[in-house]
Amino acid sequence: MVESFKSPGFWSEDHCKLNVASNLLKLSKLHQLVREKGGAYGAGCTLGDNHVMSLWSYRDPNYLKTYVNYEQSI
Repeated sequence: MVESFKSPGFWSEDHCKLNVASNLLKLSKLHQLVREKGGAYGAGCTLGDNHVMSLWSYRDPNYLKTYVNYEQSI
């Protein structure tokens, strides 16, 4: 499952802050909620240079709960 939305581009002053935030989100909250509690094989947050931030999960048996977790994390 993937949820994507627009984000500032690579040259924006907010890009670095969002990059750090996406890594913290991936390593702490998403790992705990989606992988440990939800049973997904993988979960993460990716900030692309193309003005897109994506929250994703891999082989997720509880994708509806994951979607709720994504909405609460943002």
